[in-house]
Amino acid sequence: MAVLFCPGCKKEMEFLPIYRAQSLAGVCRATIYYWIDKGWIHWNQLPSGRRMICRASLLGANRTDAAALSSSLTR
Repeated sequence: MAVLFCPGCKKEMEFLPIYRAQSLAGVCRATIYYWIDKGWIHWNQLPSGRRMICRASLLGANRTDAAALSSSLTR
């Protein structure tokens, strides 16, 4: 976990590595990348190139929107 500035939240937030974000959200790695591509969760890149996920956006309203879309696709 790291504390970084989140451009989406516009303040310092906790960021998680992708493996921890997928565990917390209960989804696979591909879903995390899908949510990133759709802009449903915020992310930041470390100088090493590693992507980190904003914990607040993962647990917030954006995740709810993504879950609703996922459920509508499976019907």
